[in-house]
Amino acid sequence: MAARSALRSFAFLRRLVLVGVGVIVVLLVLRTPTAPYFSPGRTQLPPTPPTAADGDKYPRRRLPVEFQNFLSWDPPDEGHFPPYDGYKERDFDPNRWEGFAQNSGLYLNGTLKRLSKEEAELQSYSPYPDYTSDEYRQEYRGSYHECDGPSGKPITQDEMGLTKAYQGVPDGFPYPDIGSWEALGLDESVCFDRLGRLGPYGLQDPKDKSSKPIDFSKVKWGQLQDACLRKNADRFDDSTVPDRRPGISKAHRERRDVQDLPAKSDTASSLKQEETRAHQHKATTKTHKPRSAVLIRTWDTYEYQENDIMAIRALVSELSLQSGGEYHVFLFVNIKENDIPVFKDEQIYQETLDQYVPAELHDIAILWTEQVCQEWYPKIGEWNVYWEQFMPLQWFSRTHPEFDYVWNWEMDARLIGQHYHFLESASAFAKKQPRKFLWERNARFYIPKLHGDWEKYFQESNFLIETAKHHTPTVWGPQPWSPEQSVRGPTPPTDEIDDSFSWGVGEEADLITMLPMWDPRETWWSYRDHVFNYPGSDKATQERPFPHIPRRVFINTLVRLSKDLLDAMHYENQAGLSMASELWPGSVALQHGYKGVYAPHPIWQSHVWDPQYMELVFNADGWGAGSLPGTDIDDGRGVGYNKDLDIRQQPQEGTGPNKEGRVGRWSQERDSPYNPDREHNFGGWTWYFWSDLPRVIYWRWMGWSSGLTLGTESLRDELGWVGDGSVSNCEDHFWIVDPVRLTAEQWERSHGRLCLPHMLLHPVKNVRPYE
Repeated sequence: MAARSALRSFAFLRRLVLVGVGVIVVLLVLRTPTAPYFSPGRTQLPPTPPTAADGDKYPRRRLPVEFQNFLSWDPPDEGHFPPYDGYKERDFDPNRWEGFAQNSGLYLNGTLKRLSKEEAELQSYSPYPDYTSDEYRQEYRGSYHECDGPSGKPITQDEMGLTKAYQGVPDGFPYPDIGSWEALGLDESVCFDRLGRLGPYGLQDPKDKSSKPIDFSKVKWGQLQDACLRKNADRFDDSTVPDRRPGISKAHRERRDVQDLPAKSDTASSLKQEETRAHQHKATTKTHKPRSAVLIRTWDTYEYQENDIMAIRALVSELSLQSGGEYHVFLFVNIKENDIPVFKDEQIYQETLDQYVPAELHDIAILWTEQVCQEWYPKIGEWNVYWEQFMPLQWFSRTHPEFDYVWNWEMDARLIGQHYHFLESASAFAKKQPRKFLWERNARFYIPKLHGDWEKYFQESNFLIETAKHHTPTVWGPQPWSPEQSVRGPTPPTDEIDDSFSWGVGEEADLITMLPMWDPRETWWSYRDHVFNYPGSDKATQERPFPHIPRRVFINTLVRLSKDLLDAMHYENQAGLSMASELWPGSVALQHGYKGVYAPHPIWQSHVWDPQYMELVFNADGWGAGSLPGTDIDDGRGVGYNKDLDIRQQPQEGTGPNKEGRVGRWSQERDSPYNPDREHNFGGWTWYFWSDLPRVIYWRWMGWSSGLTLGTESLRDELGWVGDGSVSNCEDHFWIVDPVRLTAEQWERSHGRLCLPHMLLHPVKNVRPYE
């Protein structure tokens, strides 16, 4: 063990040296200026605590002269959005990253051949706590009992049924660009290839002729989960076996007693004074384990690929069966034909199930239609799942009160790693976060190559937020949109100034997201004002019609929600109030005082970005406020703004209120990276809803060619195009190119299979070999 530890330490130091050298090379390749980039909030921290007077002048952000050269490049001629020729006279360019060097280390340095002899040992991976230890038994009630797996054997004793990992990360594999393993508490000492990861769930090694695969056609995943729950019933406060047909059982009524609730009103200002469960997190000597439901979102015409089924098997096994029932996994199927009476006839329900859901998944499936949303929330007027994705989750929670939390899981998400470890790490991270400045920190991207370790980033963020309080008041407790709104969350135990970052520590989060939560009101994000049935304000303008409605948005709806938060969303919907899907949970949590946390899981980029440029783009704070090319909309600095004067740092007239930026307003001003054109900067991320990189990585990991473009329309990402690490200058586009076209099999024979650390990918759609 000592030798292995020493080898890992050596390998880690070697990776640090390689990363340092790589950064230097990249800076040269990108023709970066000799002077350092401007580093807001890191090199200019005042030596004494800030005051309101300091905040008026801190920090003075002006674009360095050298930065003008950085934005000078020769883009391709092919047209796309944003237009390549739309930014030549502007001080930002959302297409610029396409000319950066490819992050080829994701492929070349992520293979089995880069593991040491000691690391190249495939072992069963079990990240579960020691359920029999004195420490665990002193904290939690009940006793853990092992459950049977799909082979019929106790699951942890079935070596063939457990995910396996190699005992290291390939030498030279890139460190995450956004978030980190360390921040979230993820295991960074293992990697997963496709055979070890998916072998237990049906992926066959063509070279292995000896192992006998499981006949999954005979597996009843719902029955296995129910039996597991019954064996572990005393571990949970409510061990009710879940009802998988809530729409037709119990006369289509929610199980909670709604008859005693007061009449629902037209506005949230007169919402209920009903008696509800208090939002408490009691500190007792022993606690029950909370129960979580995982709802995998699909729809009636969804085409299930073999890889989809494997991913679902992994979710059930790792979250439910191996944990002793702490999670329960469901296939949550939207039947889009509302005229099918699935809620009224058992036979029709079964026929619909047979038609749209694979037989293996029948007894974990729950069917629903938008009809239930219309019946439960008739005052909304908009029930399309695109806008109201969380209405059916509210219905599920009300009909399944045995679950403390609900994970909304996207079918096109893929975790290279182990599901229980990832979700528990995200939950534990969120539980540790203090509430002070939490909503402000939630808006900022953590860039470890710039910000340092998590603790340093945490302290720096808090400092900047404190600095900015004179112009951006911080959130402390509920933020109702009206004084008459009846809030349901807890009130702060003390004034903010008296809190030493202690309130909220040890409190479970009501909302956990995989990307930042931010205030869209001053941005150009497309759906910022998609709020339904809220009254107007005398401060409203045509451009900003709802300035008085506190709200937060997050991109991508793979999230965890508490039963308390889902209750609050339910009552607001019953009153006729709603927002677009990305706005709804975060806004209700903000208004009602619930705890929301962005979990900074590791994210990689397809191209090599300078960390300080990343800070300027993704944590933009209003300095470079701009609008879409070709429009005459005021960009936040005034129509009289003169780029040349600004670059020469000369004063000018009419530059608007945001010419210096606003400290702590990360991504929440007119230069938000979520604006329609600037959003293109996310195009090479491993976690963003329209990025191609997740598919490229997952297809390569599976040993397939992806058949996708990456960066520009002229570059196709086929296995073999990323090869020996040489840099080829293709008309001033810096790409890593291999001149020899290789098949997937040839490429893996040369480099080895990809073996990747914990990595959450989205979107990964239609998972099958590229034709």
